[in-house]
Amino acid sequence: MTYTHDSTGLTGTWTVTVSPSILASFEMQVTPGTAVFQQQTITVDITAFDGFGNEIPVPYTAYLDKGNELHRENKENRSQWTVYMLAEGTTTITVVAENVHVSQDVTVQGNLLGFFEAGGWLYYLGAALGAFILLGIIVVLVVLLRRAGDEEDEYDDYFEEEDEFADELAADAYEEPTVEEAGYGGVEEHAAEDAGEADPSISVDEDGTEWWEDEEGVWWYRSGDMDDWAVWEE
Repeated sequence: MTYTHDSTGLTGTWTVTVSPSILASFEMQVTPGTAVFQQQTITVDITAFDGFGNEIPVPYTAYLDKGNELHRENKENRSQWTVYMLAEGTTTITVVAENVHVSQDVTVQGNLLGFFEAGGWLYYLGAALGAFILLGIIVVLVVLLRRAGDEEDEYDDYFEEEDEFADELAADAYEEPTVEEAGYGGVEEHAAEDAGEADPSISVDEDGTEWWEDEEGVWWYRSGDMDDWAVWEE
């Protein structure tokens, strides 16, 4: 600093050293922003000012409160921190030095991988157990569906057998027995007998065999030891 006296014109030069004043306030900047996803890293930069608005160095004693134990912070230098954001929801990040502090809310949006990392091995165990239960349910459903299909096939086979049995019964229905089956002689024999009784023109040869010719020219005969008429075949 240089000083000149007006009346005498004398000039003097002094060196003045200005020491930083007492810390009065902080400014905080969060990048990439105050809304991030789980497993994303933010950077916190701090600027310190004295009571007159002069920028002063950030005290070495400054520290960052990450707001949740799941977050992981790392101090890069006296005025910068990086924070790995893991806890879902809104977290308040605070920097404190001496009796001065500054805070900023950061919103963390959850995702699947972050959910499991935040939960630790218990979440992974729960996920594995859930997958096992789901697989078991699927297996049970498949078995039940197959069993239902087999029962339906058996049901269909049963009724097909019933239908086939009914068809067989219908095919084997009672048939009126023939004259021969009833034990009354053949149709031709009865015809001859009836014809002989109706027509008196029955001749008897020397052997005692009766002969008779029907309207169609067919000869019938009956010997003494025969009860019924029979067709004569040469």
